[in-house]
Parts: sequence; C-alpha cells; structure tokens
Amino acid sequence: MLFERLRALSFRTKLLAALVVVNIPIFVVLSTSEIIAVRNFSFKRETDVLTTEGQFLAHRVSSALFLNDSARVSRILSAAITPHQIKSASILDSEDMVIMSTDPSLLGKYRPLLESLPRPNGEYILKSFIVSGKPIHRSMPRFLQIEFSLSKAFRDVASTVYWEVFIDLVELLIILLVAWILSGILQKPLNEMRDVSDKMATGDFSSRVAVRSGDVIGRLAGAFNNMASRLDTLTNDLQNEIDRATGELTARNTELKEKHRELEETNRKLRELDILKSDFVSMVSHELRTPLTSIIGFAKTLKTLPLSGEQQKHYLDIIESEGKRLSSLVEEYLDISKIESGNISLQRAPIKISSLIKSAVESFSLAQRKIIIVDVPADVPDIMADGNLIIRVLYNLIDNAIKYSGSQEIIVTAHVKDNGIAVSVRDFGPGIAPDDIDKVFGKFYRGKNQAAAKHRGSGLGLAISKGIIEAHNGKIWCESEPGKGTKFTFFLPFAG
Repeated sequence: MLFERLRALSFRTKLLAALVVVNIPIFVVLSTSEIIAVRNFSFKRETDVLTTEGQFLAHRVSSALFLNDSARVSRILSAAITPHQIKSASILDSEDMVIMSTDPSLLGKYRPLLESLPRPNGEYILKSFIVSGKPIHRSMPRFLQIEFSLSKAFRDVASTVYWEVFIDLVELLIILLVAWILSGILQKPLNEMRDVSDKMATGDFSSRVAVRSGDVIGRLAGAFNNMASRLDTLTNDLQNEIDRATGELTARNTELKEKHRELEETNRKLRELDILKSDFVSMVSHELRTPLTSIIGFAKTLKTLPLSGEQQKHYLDIIESEGKRLSSLVEEYLDISKIESGNISLQRAPIKISSLIKSAVESFSLAQRKIIIVDVPADVPDIMADGNLIIRVLYNLIDNAIKYSGSQEIIVTAHVKDNGIAVSVRDFGPGIAPDDIDKVFGKFYRGKNQAAAKHRGSGLGLAISKGIIEAHNGKIWCESEPGKGTKFTFFLPFAG
C-alpha cells in the first residue's frame, strides 16, 4: 500500500520527500550537538559562579564565626540569597546537622554532604565549603552548604532548543524551495515531451519538442522528434491501407453479424442443454451409484456365501432399504425435471391445512419418537391446493428439522396472513450460516455442518418444495441464526 502511494506521487514531490528524509537526520544530529554544547557550557558557567561565590561566602562566614558573631553570620547568609540564584545557605556541624540556615525548615535536620562535583537536584544543585570558627549553639560549625538554582542554565538550554528548531525549519524550507524551482526548470523539457506524446497517442504526429541544449535531455528530444516524423509517415501509409480494407470488410461484416446472431441463439440453447446434461451426469455419479453398489454387493453376497437365515434377512433388509432409497431418488429427479420444465400438474381441491399438518406430524412422531409441537388455530379456513403435493412439502420440512435438531423439540405453526395461509416449521438445531441461506433452495445443495454429514440425501428436497409452492403461486423462505436454529415458512394464497 505504501509503495503504491509513493508511485502515485509526482517526480517533484518525490524529490522534495527525498530531501526531507535526507536533511532531517542531519539537522537533528547538528542541532543535538549544539544543544548539548550549550547545555554543558551553561552548567559549567553556573557551577563556576557557584564555586566562586561559595568560596567568598565561606571566607566571610568563617571570619564572623571566629568573632562568635551569630547575628553577623545570619546577615551574611541572608544577604547572599537576596540578589543571587542561591535558594538557601546553611551551616552544618561535623555530624552534618544543620545548626543555622536561611531556611528555618532545615534547622536540626541531617543534610549529607555531596561529592566535590555537584549533582543536579531538580532545578537546584548543592555544594559544600569548609568553614571554621567558634561554636554556635554549642555545636562546632564545619561546613557551609549552598543550594544554588540552575534555572538560568535551563532557560538558556530551552532558548537554544527553540532557536535551533526555528533555524532548522527555515533552512529546510529554503532547501525545498530551491529544489522545487530547480526541479521545475529541469523537468520542463520532459513535460513538453509528455505533452507531445499525449498528442501522438491521439493520432496527432505533427507536434515537435523544442531542442534547447546538447546534453542528454536535448539528444533525447531530437530522437523523440525523429520518431514522431517516422510515425507520421507510417500512420499515413497505414491509414490508406486501412481505408481500402475497410471497404471490403464492411460488406462482409453485415453478413457476419446476421450469422453471429443465429450462432448466439444456437449456443445459448446448447449451453442450456449442456448444463442439464452436467446436472444429470453429476446426479447419476454421486447419488445413484451408492445405493446401486450396495444392492449389487449384498445380492452377490447372498448368492455366493452360505448365510444363516438371520444374516440373509439382514442383507435383504439392506437391499430393500437401498432399493427404496434408489426409488425415492429417481422419483425426486423426475419431479425436479417436471418442475424445471413447467410440466407439473396440480390437482386442486379444498383442503384443511390443519389436517395435513396433523397427518404429517403423527407420521414423524410415531416413526422418530420426536416431540413436535403443533400450534394451528381451529378456525384456519380451507384452501384450494393439491393436498398430496403440499403434504410432501411438509414431510420435507419436518424431515429436515428432525435431521438437524437432534433431541430438541420442533414447532409447527400455521396462521392466516395477507389473504393466504403461512405455515412454519421451526427447529433449534445448529442453524444455517448467513452466506448459505440463499443457497438452501438450490438443486443438490447440502449443508456443511456435522448434522448434514450424518444424513444422506439427494439435496433436492427443498428445491422440489420451492417448485411445488411456486406452482401454487406462493412463496417459501428461510430464517436462521447460527447456533439458534432455523425456521422455514411457506405461504399459499387463498386465490391460488
């Protein structure tokens, strides 16, 4: 994605981007070096000032201490912090305890001496100087400790950072401006060649590029003009040949168009026949082969092996089951063929939908020992429909619900809706994925979950049900949510 965006940029934009990428690290390195130098200089300057003032102040304090003049010591310390950057000045005894300080909160507290080189402490540094004199408050003074502010050094560093960033931005803008102007000058002959090539692409070979220099770009412009001249000559010759051939092709083209229309219609019919043939071949290979193989295999076993009566009965039951399955598959394929060809015939008569539902439910309840809940109002009116076909739709929907719901219950409902009757079969199985809901009514569709893998079938039940309902001018649809079950509903209008 990033490379595609870079390729979409213009040449001048790419050049400016390259300059920015190259110069920014250089500016960062140079600016960082200057900022570090300014920081070191500022801290060194402030440290030197602190040392000088501390030594001078220690000498004065020592003189006052020899005179045992505590008041003078206090005045000297107070005077030291007033005009300068000294935050506090304290006198420490040999046990590093504060015995006198301009900051009353430090009196009597332990203040460890720092190393000879001061260490930063926020915006302040501490430095100690040796003093001597007579005792103060019965404690022998030993050190003068000064807390010195580095705020000026920090201000100098911050100011340097601001100016470095400003100067770097100005320098970068100047470099980009100069590069933009120079790239425009260098790119001008290339833009002219692009404009001429665009005209050549439309068939205009009369334009030429101005040759302004003898460098590689000038030689390229000359070669470009020579190519344009040769193309102009070739194009004129080709156009004459095309005009001659076009006259001959026009007459043939009219005849070919008519034949093409006839071939397209023939091909369309052939494609439809090919699709029908493919479906049929697929059906035979995937569905009919399995029961036929079982019937033939068990029949050979009965003929060749001496089996007990119980084994023979078991094998005959399998042959009978596979034969019924084969018969059912053939019947389904014949039905879907009738539906697709529009040859399905309806024997319409007044039917009670509640009776059909009851009959279908009882069949499955006894055979499958399944709990099926029926919710059909007693006053649901009769409807004109083919009862045998409608009950087949109910069998298909209930059979699918049993296959995919496991041991959970099934709910069958019916109610009057929009001048017709809507019948629903609801299960609480694994449900159908949203992407597969539109496929369930297609031919040969089988579910992709574990329940579908356990049950064999042709995949035509829902397709046949859809064809039967639509033949009654009704509609059928599916609602499902993965993990919460599926609900199939079909609607039959009263008018038929």
